[in-house]
Amino acid sequence: MFEQIPSDALQTLRANLARGTLSAPLTVPALLANGLGVLAKHQPALENLDAKALMLLCDAVLKEREKQTTDIELVWTGPEGRTAAARSTFVVFRDLLASAQKSVWMAGYAIDHGAELFAPLHKAMTQRNVRATFLLNLEAKVHRSEAVHEKAVELINRFRSENWPFAGPFPRFFYDPRSLQARTFASMHAKTLVVDEKHTLIGSANFTSRGQSRNIEAGALIHDEGFAKNLVTQFQSLIDGGVICPYQ
Repeated sequence: MFEQIPSDALQTLRANLARGTLSAPLTVPALLANGLGVLAKHQPALENLDAKALMLLCDAVLKEREKQTTDIELVWTGPEGRTAAARSTFVVFRDLLASAQKSVWMAGYAIDHGAELFAPLHKAMTQRNVRATFLLNLEAKVHRSEAVHEKAVELINRFRSENWPFAGPFPRFFYDPRSLQARTFASMHAKTLVVDEKHTLIGSANFTSRGQSRNIEAGALIHDEGFAKNLVTQFQSLIDGGVICPYQ
């Protein structure tokens, strides 16, 4: 359970308990009042612990995380000099998808050549029941709020036909409705890939032929479970809060 809780939340919980601004047993209203809403869903597992036990638990988890080393690799698209020590964006992306055992989360601003890009993912979904979640940027402007979802379905159907030319299973598709609303200038601009909540690819490159093979792009492949889980939690909280909407 605690592997899903961000370190800053554990630090805040411990500090509040030490100051006495938060007392045990923990309650959901008290957690929300102290800016610890991320812990609300874990409250049933924590409510039987007194303040001392909670602080010791926070200390133990935080100390264990300090021991863990983060492995970061440079990921690169474009020309390289003589002393280059980076991995290809396209190779890393496909290798990550091919290695997936449980889950894939992808947020992308621009995506093309999906037949080539996502073939390893489709194989993983078919053979290992990997669950994939795509957060897509949709380019259109709709003037009537009631027509936003209708337009989203149209655009995601187009994305599926152009970039997912496989039989099922399919990823779960989500979108930010603000990107479709006229006079609202917002987009799903993130370019991230999280595999098995352990490995994260994040950088400047779109998931396009240009971004993966021709532009000059820089990114990082981060092998850190805590970071990966925090990023997934961030996206999931937007879904849970209705900020990001499902395709169907």
